[in-house]
Amino acid sequence: MCALSGLPRSSRRYFAELIAIPRLAPRLRSWATKMRFHTQASELLERQKRLHRAFEALLSSEALHVALGLLLALGNALNAGTARANAFGFRLDTTLEAMSTSSKASPTSVIGFLARHAMRTAPHLAGDVAKAAKQLAPSVRLDATELATEASTLAADLKSVASALAVHEEVEAKAA
Repeated sequence: MCALSGLPRSSRRYFAELIAIPRLAPRLRSWATKMRFHTQASELLERQKRLHRAFEALLSSEALHVALGLLLALGNALNAGTARANAFGFRLDTTLEAMSTSSKASPTSVIGFLARHAMRTAPHLAGDVAKAAKQLAPSVRLDATELATEASTLAADLKSVASALAVHEEVEAKAA
C-alpha cells in the first residue's frame, strides 16, 4: 500500500508531481541559499567592518596603549616574586574581570585605583581613553571565531550551489 493512499486525490497528485522533479532537494537548498545569501553576506560584511574599525582604533590609540601599559605594569608589580611576574602581555578579558573585583577589607578595586592614579598623573589620558572606548564599543560583543564560522558556512553553501549547478548543467548537456 502506498504511503500517499490515505490522502485526497489532489494531495496525492501534488506529491506525485513533486516526486517527479529531478534533483529536488539540491534545487530547494540552492534556492534557499539564494534567498538568504544577500542578507547573510551583508550582515557578515558589516560585522567584519565593525571589527576591523575596532582593531584600527585599538592599534592607533596612544591613550589605550598607555593605559594598557599601566595595567600591565601594575599586574607585574602585584605579581612580583611569583611565576606570573614580568609578563609581556595578558588576556584582557580575564585580567579586567579579576582586577575589577574588590575585597571586603577595601571597597576600592584595582581598576579603580589604576584609574585614579592615571587621573592624577596623566589627566588627559582619561578623556582619550574614553574617546577610544567609544570607538571600540560597537564591536565589543563581536566574536572573530563566530564570524569565521559564519563565513565558512556561507562559503560551503555557495560551494553546494555550485556543485548542484554543475550536476544540472551536466544532465542538461547529456539530454541535449
